[in-house]
Amino acid sequence: MSQPQPSDAGSSPGPQLSFFQKLFYWGSKSGAPTWDPKFKRFQTQWLYRLVLVLALAATAVVIYWVILQDITAAPIKALPPAGVSLAAILAPVLAAAAGVERTTETLFSIIESNWRTLIAYLGRGLRWLQNAETEVENSRQWLTDVTAEYNRELESLPEFAVGGAVVDAQQLYQVADSKIQSAQKLMKLAEQRVKIAEEQLSQITSSDNYRNAKRAGTIYLGLLLGLIVATAGSMQMFAMMGIGVGNAKIDVIVTGLVIGSGSGPVHSLINILQAAKDTLVSAQGWLEQLQKKPQTKEQEE
Repeated sequence: MSQPQPSDAGSSPGPQLSFFQKLFYWGSKSGAPTWDPKFKRFQTQWLYRLVLVLALAATAVVIYWVILQDITAAPIKALPPAGVSLAAILAPVLAAAAGVERTTETLFSIIESNWRTLIAYLGRGLRWLQNAETEVENSRQWLTDVTAEYNRELESLPEFAVGGAVVDAQQLYQVADSKIQSAQKLMKLAEQRVKIAEEQLSQITSSDNYRNAKRAGTIYLGLLLGLIVATAGSMQMFAMMGIGVGNAKIDVIVTGLVIGSGSGPVHSLINILQAAKDTLVSAQGWLEQLQKKPQTKEQEE
């Protein structure tokens, strides 16, 4: 049996399409994006290279700026006594690391929301992006058409009185119930298709290639921002812990690199330094006790 086709305007009404016949008819409509994958790849590639050149130029400027800064050495504090946490002493470093980390996350969120062609170029490819956008467009258009048809079906439900004639209420109820159930099934299918299409498009950032590129970009940008923050604030981590390094600029650079690594590595470093400090304090206390023992014996004699 051949499938009936929708009639053109001005022609005979013809047979009415069922809901599932309309399902396949609407699903065949094309809403493909108009951009050309080859041209987009060429355009995105050159923009990506331009971003890399600007990043290298910014790196050179930051390094030159850090070298020219006249940094005054911070006073070296005494080693904190036992029981004092280094997290409280290095709180400015922790705060700066958290701020840099949030800044990089916000920047990549903005890029992922507004430059999907770059994300696809680094990850799944522009043809994958075009197919995903096509499916999203088709599914949304289909949902719009199904919603309009659903409203028309509700408006065409039979009434219980037609021209004053007595109508079988049971028969009208069955007809109305059948139409409502068919319309609801079609609405669920349309909503499910939109959901699946949008979930597929949201997977653009889940490819391994893009994750590796994002990880490298996050580390690079974090280190650059860490150097800027540490130099602008003259933050010297070793001086805060009572350790002299001889050159204050080296202290600032190391502090900037630590800040740029993120709050997680900073916490790990603090835990290692805390353990080393507690061990050093314990060793000093043990040595002092050994030095006091001979003096006590001489006094007794």
